[in-house]
Amino acid sequence: MSTNEALRRAIRTRLASGSLSSVGGKVSSGRGTGKPCSICAMPILEGDIEQEVVGPTTVVIHWHCYSIWRQESEALARQHSVKTPTPLHIDREDGDIHPPTADYAVSFGGSKDRVGTVLLGRPQGVDALTALLRGLGIAPGEIVTACQVLTEQTHHVIPDVMLTPAVVRRFHL
Repeated sequence: MSTNEALRRAIRTRLASGSLSSVGGKVSSGRGTGKPCSICAMPILEGDIEQEVVGPTTVVIHWHCYSIWRQESEALARQHSVKTPTPLHIDREDGDIHPPTADYAVSFGGSKDRVGTVLLGRPQGVDALTALLRGLGIAPGEIVTACQVLTEQTHHVIPDVMLTPAVVRRFHL
């Protein structure tokens, strides 16, 4: 087995166990400082590129280790993305017929009574609702329809929504 394969397997194991989070946060690069790499434990020498990743914990790693960590994190996100169309539920919660100021609940999956749904957000007002729906990758026409329906009804379903890996990561699903 090559060193790269062993490193990939170790990263996959740590991602699965939760001892290493998926790549995220601010990343800065510089010359190696001699600190041990948080991935492979080898020192990051002065001639190496050192990546500092600020996330749930700050880690210092080799460029090569960072590259593999990023690839494995993206592969894990693809595995956990929703692959079948699922309904997106939008509820106008306060009974207010004034959509610009109404409170909404946006949830994914499950049934109309919210059994099995995952709450994605509680936007206040139609502008915040529109921004959340855009962030979920909902088509502009669907957003317009949802906003129109919610002026007359307290519940609207957008059927057959697919979440991308980026959305899954952003909402920690």
